[in-house]
Order: sequence, then C-alpha cells, then structure tokens
Amino acid sequence: MNIEGIYGTFFGSSLTRQECEAFAIARIDAKLLKKEVGLYATKWFDYRPLHPTMATYLLAHHYNRAYGDFMKEALDYKKRFMAAFKGKDVMMAREVKSFWKLRQRIDELGIRYDFFCREAMAWCIDNGWRQPPRPAHVSTNDDLIVFVMNRWHEECQAKVQWAINPRYTAAQFVGAPDQVAYEAYLAEAIMKRAHPKFALHAALYHHDAVRIEAAIRIFPATAIDAAIELCLAEQFSQN
Repeated sequence: MNIEGIYGTFFGSSLTRQECEAFAIARIDAKLLKKEVGLYATKWFDYRPLHPTMATYLLAHHYNRAYGDFMKEALDYKKRFMAAFKGKDVMMAREVKSFWKLRQRIDELGIRYDFFCREAMAWCIDNGWRQPPRPAHVSTNDDLIVFVMNRWHEECQAKVQWAINPRYTAAQFVGAPDQVAYEAYLAEAIMKRAHPKFALHAALYHHDAVRIEAAIRIFPATAIDAAIELCLAEQFSQN
C-alpha cells in the first residue's frame, strides 16, 4: 500500500509493516496491543488497513498541526510551527504511550484523526486553556470527548463522510469485512439524507464507493433512477 500516496507524507510514513511491528513490540505494553483487535471494527475506515504504529504516526502528525494552530491562536502567531513533543519520532517520545492511548480512544469513537485533533484544540481554546493539552489530558477529559463526539455527529449529519483509501472503491472491492462494513455505512448515511439521490449519485459516479449491484439491492429503484438522471444531466451539461 502506498501510504504517502493516500495519506500524504508524514514522519514515519515510509516505514514497512515489519518495522512498525518491531516498534510496537519494543515500545508499547502488551496490554495495550491486545486492544487493537477490537478496534478494527470501530475505527474510521481509512485507518483499518494501517498498522497501529503507522496509525499512531498519522495521529501524531495531525496532533502536531492542531497543536501549532493552538499556539498561533491562543499564544503567539510566531509559535504556529511548534510541535507537541521533542524530536520528530513519536515512537521515541517520552509520551509515546499517551499518544498510543489517545489514538485508541479516537479509534473507539470512529472519528478521523484530523477532525478530532482540530476540534479538541478548539474546545480547549474556547474553555480558556492557556497552554495546549497533552495527549493524556485529551483522552481523559470527558467533557472534551463528548464535545468532539457531538461535533462529529453534526459533521456526519451535514454531509456524507467518504473514505480516501482506494481500498474502499467499487473497483477494489473483494468482499473483505471492512469493505462490506464501509458499503453498509454508506448505505445508511445516504438513506438518512433528505434527498438521497444526490449522495447516491456522488457515491456511484464521483467516489466509486458503492457497487452498482449493491446499490440495486440496497436502494429503492426511484433513488437509483434519480441518481442516473443526475449523471446524464451532468454529462449533458459538460458537452
């Protein structure tokens, strides 16, 4: 899997799965590692193909960005590039277990890392924090967690959340459990829309996120016909 081609370049993104496994065994308690199996079914879909170590590197990347935004807004614009920990390697950082635990907490909730970090820092600023939170502060603050959960719920109600990993496209569908789960997630999300034809049209023709045979099985014929009509109108307008 081309990590950088999907998630962008971040520190640790070039590690092999074997290197990730070695880091996890060396740096993380076995008790924490055992939790990973259960998280597979709850974490946001884009993170399910990732080794937990790689996912923690990705979280640290987004945490650092949100940390810098906090510094810029609450303290000093010149400090916007400050990182949350010394050095670049979160697996070598003093708080590596705190970052690992935070990542697991976010995975339990099924929230994207970038969204969670951004909203968590915003909550701290709005509540008068003068210093950005450490990862342990975030994962154990129930008020903060509830706030971010509510914001994620609002985000999901406002628009369908699409996975960016091409593994979750119809073209790469092989019937794996996570692919089946993503298709079911999208079906539920689309049917909750006030006008499902628009989201279904996007799923079929823009994101390639739902197989046509699955769409026929899941959605009413009226929704499918409307989505096809939107596609034809779109093609006509481009000609």
